Amino acid sequence: PITVSIPFVLTQTPENNLLNFWSEDISHNKEEAANMPASFHSVPPQPIRFLSTTNEGGGEYVLEFATPTDDSDNIAGYEMYASPNPITFETDLSTLQRLAQTQESYHSPLSSGAEEMLFIDNLDPNANYYFAVVSTDMHGNHSEIQEEE
Repeated sequence: PITVSIPFVLTQTPENNLLNFWSEDISHNKEEAANMPASFHSVPPQPIRFLSTTNEGGGEYVLEFATPTDDSDNIAGYEMYASPNPITFETDLSTLQRLAQTQESYHSPLSSGAEEMLFIDNLDPNANYYFAVVSTDMHGNHSEIQEEE
């Protein structure tokens, strides 16, 4: 525990990443005062805009979009998903196929507003796909789903 000021004690619980504040009276009786997430930054990045895809053939696709903004300009990465059915804002991401961009095209996210291109391969060349991309920031916040336009 880290003593904040008497009579409060602050502890961090790694299992659930919470900060716990405890008050303690003169008889050393502890009473939980508050719990809050350890990350105080909870503003997600803006959704990706203008997502478009190009089928390069052979199960290879290119996803293009404008790099989204984040309040601290800290886009850390992208999560890409594919589905044989249309993807909407209500779609549960856990029901979709999560994709990885090709190793050859991997790079850190570009600055806000720049045109981003992510390359994906190893998809069934005989199937039709709908795509969604979610941006993440360095604090673990996720943007909303942006549907393919």
